[in-house]
Amino acid sequence: MTMAPTAPAATLDFTGLTDEEAVERARGLRELLRSQQQEAETLGHYTEEVHQALLASGLHHVLTPKRYGGAELSVKTFVRVAIEIATGDPGSGWSCCLGEAHCLTAAAQLSEQAQDEVFRNDAGYSRSPLSYNTQATATPVDGGFLVKGKVPYSSGVAFSTHAQMRVEVEGEAHTDGVPVSVIATLPRADHTVADDWGADYVLGMRASGSQSVLIDEVFVPAEMVVPMEWIGDADPARSGAAVHDNSMYLGIGQSMLKLEPAAVAVGNARAALDEVERLAQGRRSLMPPYLPRAEDPFYQREFGEARFKTDAAEAVVLQISEYLAEWSEAALRHGKPFTNAMDATLYGMAIQAGRLSSDAVEQLFRAAGTSAARPGQRMERYLRDTMTYQTHGANQYGQWAQMIGATRFGIAGGVDLNGSLPSERSRSATKA
Repeated sequence: MTMAPTAPAATLDFTGLTDEEAVERARGLRELLRSQQQEAETLGHYTEEVHQALLASGLHHVLTPKRYGGAELSVKTFVRVAIEIATGDPGSGWSCCLGEAHCLTAAAQLSEQAQDEVFRNDAGYSRSPLSYNTQATATPVDGGFLVKGKVPYSSGVAFSTHAQMRVEVEGEAHTDGVPVSVIATLPRADHTVADDWGADYVLGMRASGSQSVLIDEVFVPAEMVVPMEWIGDADPARSGAAVHDNSMYLGIGQSMLKLEPAAVAVGNARAALDEVERLAQGRRSLMPPYLPRAEDPFYQREFGEARFKTDAAEAVVLQISEYLAEWSEAALRHGKPFTNAMDATLYGMAIQAGRLSSDAVEQLFRAAGTSAARPGQRMERYLRDTMTYQTHGANQYGQWAQMIGATRFGIAGGVDLNGSLPSERSRSATKA
């Protein structure tokens, strides 16, 4: 079952929401999220009650520009909020985080006219998935494109007002034959949502709202279609950074796309730590002399090591958000290039944070005991969620590490780390 956006017919005003208020409100939803974990898994997305709580708290407006009633807080605050929501329920955190994050894409890359349409809508808020794993095409016509096809893994679509997607332009290709891709933004009325997520459709992250978007064939105006332009290619003078006078809206990099799931992975590890700490109360160790688990050196060591990993991962994702802010500001105010090398540094850090978080969850699962592995138990859910997190294309640790390493050694086909423009083929492979 999928949901449609529900909210007052006027944009809510959260321009006065502060960073700490947003984080505290997200933390305050933890028990509600945990009480509805099973229901969210069955639905394939978080519940209407959670949606209304997120909306009322302003957490659907963290990255929305102030000119549209949003809080326009920092990426760092967004990361902290994502961690808190995911600590309540990792799947719901994925859906909430990836739905909110793509306000940045819209505000950075769409024209003012297109932004007015996206952010001033009858739902009173703006949320959208952004999927690069697409089976959709765009045919150029007068005034725009005809878009049709299927867009899987549209995370956050359950309560979205729009859908953003990579589509291949029919009849257009780069010099090496790679199809030209663009990002199209469609309102909810122009697409349907398939019932292909949650329940038993997937092993984990069942509450992530990652259903497929289906488009029969719709006309998309030219102003709602933008090139696949990366942060290093963005022109500050014509980006959303100039429109909103905020470098956060300069553009989108691979680092941001990897920071989103990494923040959720940290929240998953935090959730697992909470559960293992709860299990320590009233249970005894697995081996003689059968001490209370909290007194068992093995249990203490496993918990402590997992805590180290989680704390380190959280520190990394917060540092990434600070680097993003610093380097984007330097590009906007001082003309310093935000290079592919800088972007690669950050997304490598994000993948490492995700790996640390995943290692922590797996370690805690082993320590929790067999009873915690039964269906419906929280540790069983958190393990399934972290295993599914690791299948995502943005989180392929070995693949991305190899691409960076290959380029450092001068081998073709990697990621450009020297600050110069990569070839058309490597650009397409890196950005997709």
